[in-house]
Order: sequence, then C-alpha cells, then structure tokens
Amino acid sequence: MMALLVPLALVFWLEKQDSSTLLKTRDEVTTRALQLAKEALIGYAVSYPEQHPKGTPARFAWVHGHLPCPDSLESLGFVGDEDPNCGVKGVTVIGRFPWKTLGLPRLQDGSGNDLWYAVSGSFKANPKMDILNWDSLGQFEVIHSDGSVLAGNTPESRPVAIIFSPGASLFGQNRADHHAPQNFLERAAGVNNAEPNALPEGITRVVAAGPLSSFNDRLLWISRDDLFANRIEKRASLELRLENLRQKVAGCIAVYGLSNQGNRLPWAAPITLSSVGTGGVDTWQNDRFNDVSGGLVGRIPLKVRDSFQSTGSTLPSFSGCTSTDNSSCRLFRVDNCPELLDVAGYPTPQEGTSFRDSPDGWLEKWKDHLFYAVAEDFKPTSSVAPADRCAQPTTADRKCLFVSGRGPFAAVILFAGKRQTGQVRSTLAERNQSANYLEGDNAIAMTVNSASDSRFGQFANSSDALTCIRTNLTVDMTCTMP
Repeated sequence: MMALLVPLALVFWLEKQDSSTLLKTRDEVTTRALQLAKEALIGYAVSYPEQHPKGTPARFAWVHGHLPCPDSLESLGFVGDEDPNCGVKGVTVIGRFPWKTLGLPRLQDGSGNDLWYAVSGSFKANPKMDILNWDSLGQFEVIHSDGSVLAGNTPESRPVAIIFSPGASLFGQNRADHHAPQNFLERAAGVNNAEPNALPEGITRVVAAGPLSSFNDRLLWISRDDLFANRIEKRASLELRLENLRQKVAGCIAVYGLSNQGNRLPWAAPITLSSVGTGGVDTWQNDRFNDVSGGLVGRIPLKVRDSFQSTGSTLPSFSGCTSTDNSSCRLFRVDNCPELLDVAGYPTPQEGTSFRDSPDGWLEKWKDHLFYAVAEDFKPTSSVAPADRCAQPTTADRKCLFVSGRGPFAAVILFAGKRQTGQVRSTLAERNQSANYLEGDNAIAMTVNSASDSRFGQFANSSDALTCIRTNLTVDMTCTMP
C-alpha cells in the first residue's frame, strides 16, 4: 500500500505545483498588461496637444488631459481603435481597451481575454466637457467587497478611468458577444462593473472584490494626480501655455478698448454661475460668460453685449450684436483677436465664416481660472476723458486699479493657480466663491464692486498670476508699472 501511496502523493504534489505556477504566470501576465495599459493612457493624455495638431499651419491648440474613447466598433472592422464619438457629454462610458489607438500590441490578460476600459465623461476626448484642467473631477469610486472605499472617498481622489482584466469566463457569460460588458465583467457587493452611471457627471461605483467563485475582475485605475500632478504639471510647456493664455486674454480685452472711441473696457461677467443642463453639464459653456452691466469685478466676459451697447466697437463681429444670445456679441473670437488663434481650439476660416470661438481650446478649458477687474474710469459708461483718467491724488479717490502699490492700471486679469490650503473647487457652490481660487487681497477685491476699495497684490506663497492693462491699453504681464 505504501508503494502505491507514495507515487500518488508525488503526482498530486507535482500537479499542485504546476497549477500554482500556472496561476502565478497568469497573474503576472495580467499585471503587466494592466500596467502597460495605464501608462499608455497617461501618455495619451499628456501628449494630447502634440498628437492632435489642428489648423494650417498646424498648432497645438488642444489641452492636456483628454483620454480616448473605448473601442465598441470591433464588429465594423475597427479592432482596437477608439470610437470617434463615445456617447453623451459628461457621461461615463465603457468598452474594450483601444490598444491600436495607443500604439500597442493587442493587450490580453493571463486568461487570454482583451482588457476593458471605462472613462469618466469629464475626461473623455469626444464629446468633450466645457472645462478640463487640474481641478476637473473623475467620476469613479472604487470599493471592496465589504463596501469600504479603496479610491474616491473624496471628490478630488475619484479615479478618472478604470482598466479591467475580465479573467476567465464564469457561469452564464456568453463571450461570443464581444461587445456586451456583462459577459466579461461581474457583480459583487451590490455593484455591477458592467454598468456605468448613465447620467451626466454621475458617479460610477466599481468593485474590486478579489478572486471569488462568481467574480474574477481585476482593476487598475488612473487618478487625476496620475495625469496632472505627476506628469502634466511637470512639463515646462504647461506653464508657458498658461502664461500665453493670460497674455492673449488681456490683449483681446485691450483691443476691445482700442476699438471704441472712448477707449473703454467691457464689464465683467458674474462670478456666480447657476447650474444648467442635466447634472449641471452645461454650466460652463462659453455662452454662460455674459457681461453684466455695472460689473467691475468678476469672470472674464466672453460675451459683451451690455458693454457694446454703451461703447460701440469697430471690431468685425459686433455689427450684428443686438441680443445677449447673439454670437456676434462674443469678444473672444479670432476675427476680433487673431492673436487668440493658438489658444482658441480650432476656429479657422475653413471652419466657417463666423470665426466663432472654439469650445475646445485653452481659453475654454481653463476659463474657470480667469478673473477680471475693470477700473471705474475705464468702465463702459465712463464719461471721464482719457486724458483725465486716473488723476485722483489720494487712495480714497482712486478710480483706477493698483497692484501692490503699483499703477495706475485700467484693468487686471487674474489667473488662479493650484489650490492652496483650505481652497476647495469640487462643487459649483465652491467654484462660485473667489476665495477658493484667489488669495488674500485678490480674493477680497473680487467681492467688492468698487475700484476705490479694491486691493490687488502679488505676494509670496500665492499661486495667483496677475496681468495688467495699462492706462494706454498696453499689456503688462508682471504689473510692474511704477
């Protein structure tokens, strides 16, 4: 009997060792595939402007941070290609990982299955959201089988994309249907990985439960910091492009002043925006940034109908500016300001005669970070002659703007940098508060609609960047006028 048992035990031990080795090998293959997929997606987001040049001559007009659509068109012959359009604006989508778009070989997990991929509506490349920058939020929350949160317990930490390894087929899954995620991804802890939230800006919960008899998905996610803090913000080109944006915005506002007889500048748009569209998905559209009569401080005014009624203008678009909804009331158009071309997406002559501002350029995606103040002597209804402006001798009588005691200035454009301690920009209510963007005197000035009480400054440890428009309507990038 012993002679029989010893060989049988040896066979059993060897089979167990082979099985363990096989599982380890499969696990290693899956790990490498997921990591390679993650790095490729990050590379796509970081190099998006360079990989998607626009116009003639070609320019890098798009912003960093966009992620590709998944692949759901394999049956049409586009194996591994991202979909040209993935669903509804702001809605998270899921599909197969677009390996061909990313220049990779076909990535499969240790069980020989293609990877799957879900991307937040806030970061997907098409249709794009109206803003995309280092404050944009992911739309995923990753939980464990016990309901504890692995990633996304705060809005800022929500993943922006998820990569799935589906593992071997489980009971009830018909993988002959290549495009049905429910045949590859499973449900656990009351969460179905195959069903993202279908609402604009809705939060999708996914579960990483570990190997179970009814669940074998493996997940790897991409955070906002993976894209911006760890990669995009370390590129010198980002700082230069944001500086270029400030310069072009200030220049366009100055051009508006030079185009009317009184050299007067436009009113500001309000800081407080109301939620528009399902889930607030359209709140940050360009057409929401209308100037308001009497507004000396606020956001940059993309439409200046109220200002135009007082100032007039010889700029090309304004001849037809008769109502707030009219596109002819837009200031930031490349026919009004040709220098905007490299920061305004894709509004080329070939795109139509209107030269309308693009919804996809640097100005549009970062506009929530831009604030604006106009001096009382340069407001649209000012009756002060140009030669007499800014002539008040004392602080109490000042009708122009000063920055750290320097000036006078006709206007100030402020760019809010990275969030500082205590600043939060997750909800619309938080984004409607200047103190969550600007610091010190700059934040206070945005709440006081009077130049005589406004105190702007450039000070240490602040992330605010100020650009000034001098009284002769030239641009001072550092506000250094004595």
